[in-house]
Amino acid sequence: MLTKLKSEIAHFKNQSYNFRVLTLTNLIYSIVLPVIDIFVAAYVMRSSNDPVKVVIYQLTIYTGIPITFFLNGYLLSKFSIKTLYSLGMMLSGVSMMVMMSLTTLDNTGIGIAGLIMGMSFGFYWANRDFLALAIT
Repeated sequence: MLTKLKSEIAHFKNQSYNFRVLTLTNLIYSIVLPVIDIFVAAYVMRSSNDPVKVVIYQLTIYTGIPITFFLNGYLLSKFSIKTLYSLGMMLSGVSMMVMMSLTTLDNTGIGIAGLIMGMSFGFYWANRDFLALAIT
């Protein structure tokens, strides 16, 4: 087992720099993202005791993703793919800041935070898929 692990690490180190960065970024994001989702949903549920607000948050996330895919296609003519990819990762933090800065958890604020998180997913996945195809 240890030999196989060493073999995989050696193979990883033989890959290009861009491949290694993309793979490590994907690893970190895939570990952090579920924690963020669970934390925000638990925060909304605990603060409001209203499952409808959690549903609104989740629906706005998944509404924001396809909208951002279209927006990303337009923005690729104006900005580099690396910039939009990074923006996707940064927006998840912005969404959490918006959620935590709400004085009252009303549907509008939760919806805005959900749309920002959906934009985060959209920018991240649209550009990650393209970079994965280009690098691998």
